Amino acid sequence: MYALFLAVFFSYSPSQAQSPLNNLESGLSDLVVRLSQSIVTVEAAQTFEAGNLSATTSKAFQRLIASGIVCDTSGHIIVAASSVHGYDRFTIIFENRKVAAKLVGVDFCNRIAVLKPERAIGQPVKIAERQLCAGSMVIALGNAYGLRASPTLGFCAGTRQDGSLQFSLPVTSGSAGGGVFDLSGRLLGVITGGVDQDDRLAVAIPSIQIPKIVSFLIEHGDRQAGHIGLSSADVEISPAFDIKSSLVMAKSGGQPSIRIDRGVVVTGVGNQSPAERAGLRKGDIVIGVNGRPITLAAELYNIVRQSCPGNSLEIDLIRNSHPLTIAVVVGNKSIKPQSAAQSFSANESLAADSLLNILNFLKAEITRLEERLNIVD
Repeated sequence: MYALFLAVFFSYSPSQAQSPLNNLESGLSDLVVRLSQSIVTVEAAQTFEAGNLSATTSKAFQRLIASGIVCDTSGHIIVAASSVHGYDRFTIIFENRKVAAKLVGVDFCNRIAVLKPERAIGQPVKIAERQLCAGSMVIALGNAYGLRASPTLGFCAGTRQDGSLQFSLPVTSGSAGGGVFDLSGRLLGVITGGVDQDDRLAVAIPSIQIPKIVSFLIEHGDRQAGHIGLSSADVEISPAFDIKSSLVMAKSGGQPSIRIDRGVVVTGVGNQSPAERAGLRKGDIVIGVNGRPITLAAELYNIVRQSCPGNSLEIDLIRNSHPLTIAVVVGNKSIKPQSAAQSFSANESLAADSLLNILNFLKAEITRLEERLNIVD
């Protein structure tokens, strides 16, 4: 993308450099206006006992402000599951209109939920036909500090091990449920949160998964996800070695031994988790599940989350150079609700026009690059 900027801007003299910048600003502004028709503000509220507040007050409300995306002509709204799970009242806000909504279902596996407003509102989003976007410039829209469709620019970093997409984009509490779009205006992913509390890296569920997720939730309601409570990482075993054992996969393959050169090392086990109760330990090397060889942490993660809670998984592993099989009863993956958001003043300095800020930054960077080029010449 920077090559494109250089080709455009350095083909002009310094006196003409402002013209393509104005074109860039105008094009992005038009794109934001168009995409904003598919972005809504979601207000989730929860009733709780508050008898300690006063002698007369017995109930109070806390609310969370987040983002949502209109996904079909019936008006269904896609939101991040953490924005609605644990709340009992929902309101969709779009261009000063408020519409009550009900929760259709939560996909605990993909951390996405669907709301159905009392009447359709906004315009359905257009979904990108491709998922891979590494290196591409993107634009994200979502609620930020009280602004319904606040835009930010960034880049797609690529696909993470769990199948989600990672973007270099600012993340706020209101960004959850917002959309990441390519510069043609098609949805690439739905923001579900950040990376390790880093407010500059957004994680999003790929948009190509959204139609199936929405259809499932509309038809069946909540979709549960498996959980055993361990963290893991890929590991290469060198030198590789052969083991003779009664492992299920050895029996099913009809081979007297298995050559081990890769596996998944357990880097942590949650306190009181299904993995801890079953006896899994930090440092164990998982080499198979239910007779299926496992060489990647992403494989283990996907098998677990797609398992039905209550089912048992036979975990084949190596501990202290000895083979071992442990049965783990799959638990139910939960989602931690976001904390209630603070109200924002219309005059809050953080609610500045983020698109203008980003354009000013791009102008400064291009000017700096131009000056460096002139120095080199």
